[in-house]
Amino acid sequence: MAVKSLIETVTFDGSGASGVSFLNIPQDGSDLLLVVSVRTAEENFEGNLNVGGAQVGTSNKALRLFGTGSATGSDQYTLGSLPGQWVNGNTSTANTFSNGSYYISNYTSSSQKSVSMDSVTENNATGVKLGITAGLIDYAFPITSVEIGAGGSFQEYTTFSLYKIKYD
Repeated sequence: MAVKSLIETVTFDGSGASGVSFLNIPQDGSDLLLVVSVRTAEENFEGNLNVGGAQVGTSNKALRLFGTGSATGSDQYTLGSLPGQWVNGNTSTANTFSNGSYYISNYTSSSQKSVSMDSVTENNATGVKLGITAGLIDYAFPITSVEIGAGGSFQEYTTFSLYKIKYD
């Protein structure tokens, strides 16, 4: 049976921070789940996922499937950062937040880790976006920290919650 335990929740108070960090992650779980509700000061933001205090390896691989209000498509990543989440920004419907999650498997291992991400923006227009991503994190160390960086600043009430999943 899987048991989900909250490690930490960070909620922004309007200070305009451009990133969030979870440090000293307990090493007694199997997987990590990061659940987000985000709004930024800029439109079309894609956050960068960092683990272990540095941007995840140089040999990451990921495939993202996405849809917008008018089209569908896919994109592939083979180097550098993994694709981030699309989030609501300053041109989105007022007081709406995007939602999404990152799931990192086997985070305490000393080998590469699989990651899946999903995200959706909320907007009363055709410019909405949704996406799902499957990828491989090229990081051969246990993950002790997770960071999400923004191209702009996070708005008040943006929330990040990190959970560990433990299997009995």
